[in-house]
Amino acid sequence: MADPLDLDNRGEDMDSARLLARLTDASAGFYARAVRMTVFPKIWNYDPEAYFKDHLAPAVSQATAHGLYVIIDWHEIADVETVADETTAFWKTMAPRFAHQTNILYELFNEPVNQGDPSWEHWKQYAQPWVDQIRADAPERPILIGGPVWSQRIGDADGAPFTGDNLAYVGHIYPNSATYAGLLDDSGPIAQAARARPVFITEWGFRDNGDPVTSGTQTTFGEPLKAFIEARGLSWTAWCADDMWAPVMFDTDWNLLVGEGEMGGFVRDWLAQRKDDDRPTGLGPSGDAATPDAGGSPDSGSAKDAAPVADASPTADAGPDAIVDAKTGSDLVCCAVTANGPGSEACPCDPRQSVPSTCVDVGRQCDYASCGDLVSCTCNVSDNGSPSWQCSVILR
Repeated sequence: MADPLDLDNRGEDMDSARLLARLTDASAGFYARAVRMTVFPKIWNYDPEAYFKDHLAPAVSQATAHGLYVIIDWHEIADVETVADETTAFWKTMAPRFAHQTNILYELFNEPVNQGDPSWEHWKQYAQPWVDQIRADAPERPILIGGPVWSQRIGDADGAPFTGDNLAYVGHIYPNSATYAGLLDDSGPIAQAARARPVFITEWGFRDNGDPVTSGTQTTFGEPLKAFIEARGLSWTAWCADDMWAPVMFDTDWNLLVGEGEMGGFVRDWLAQRKDDDRPTGLGPSGDAATPDAGGSPDSGSAKDAAPVADASPTADAGPDAIVDAKTGSDLVCCAVTANGPGSEACPCDPRQSVPSTCVDVGRQCDYASCGDLVSCTCNVSDNGSPSWQCSVILR
C-alpha cells in the first residue's frame, strides 16, 4: 500500500480502509494474506504521534480485522549513513508499539542506496544496531532486512548474516534490475541468500509503459519472476496496490488493470491460485493479536465504518501560491517551481489543488524537493510513456 496518510487524504474515492476491504474481497477474486504498509519518512517526521494515532494504527487495526499479516515498512530510500539518526528515532518509537501483536512484521529500511559503498559490511555497521534495538523492544516480531543498492545486493546474507533471531532478508526486483543485476538468475544475489536464509520479496512490479525501471509484461517479467519465487518458496508482496504510486495496479477510477502489460490482474490471479496454501492456524478474521502498545489505536470496527480523514483537501478559495489549512485558517505556502538536476522536471500539484510544486526525478525513484513537508509527490508514467507526477497536500 501507499503511505496510509496519503491514502486517507485522497477524498471520497479511496482511503486505507476501503483499499484493505478491496484487497480482501473474495467476491471480487482478491485473496491478499499480507499487506505492506508504507511509512514515508518525510510524512512521518512531520507529526509522528498524529500520524500513528490518526492513520497508521487505524490501518493496522483494519488490516488485522481482515485477517492480514502487516509489514510496517520504514520506506526510506537513501544512503544509509545520511538518515541513520532519523531511522534510529523511528524504530525507538515504533518497535514497542506493536511488540505483542502477532501479525506484525517490521521492515527495517526500505532501500539503502549506497552505490558509493555497496559493501554488506558498511550496511551492517548501521543496520545491526537497529536490529538489536527492535529485538530488545519487540523480542518476537519478525524483522525483514534489505541490503545495498536498493535491496538488490543481499547475497552476503548467506555467509555473513545479521545477529539475532527471527530474521528474514528482503529483495526488491523490477524488470531492469532483473536484467542488469541478474536478480532472477540462480547465481544472482537473491538466489544466493535464499539458499541459506529466509527471503521475502517485499517489492516487485511491472507495467508495459516504457518506464526504464519497471517496464515489462506478464510474459517477459511476471511469469519468470513467479517461477523464480515459487521454485524457492519465497514470500512476496507486490508494489503497488494504488492508482498513483507506480507501477500501479489500478486506474484512476480504481478499476483493476488487467492484460498482458498490467500487473493488477496478474497479482490477483496469483493470490487466488495460492489462497489456501501455507496458511497458519490461529489468525482468523478477528485476529489473535493484541492492540498496539504506547499509544494504541481506536477500535478497528469495520472497513465500511471508517471515514476519510477530515480536511483532506484545500479550501475552494485557495489561491495559486498558497493553500489554506482548513483547521487553522493559516496559509501553507507551497515551494516555488525551481530548476531541477539532470533528467528531472518540475511538475504541478494535483490539478484539483492548482498549486505549484517541484518534484525531482533522481533516476531510480522519484523524490520531492523540500516544501516544508507540505507536499508529497509521487512518480508515475503516463500511457504515452512520459513522466507524470502526482502531488498531494500534507496538512499540519
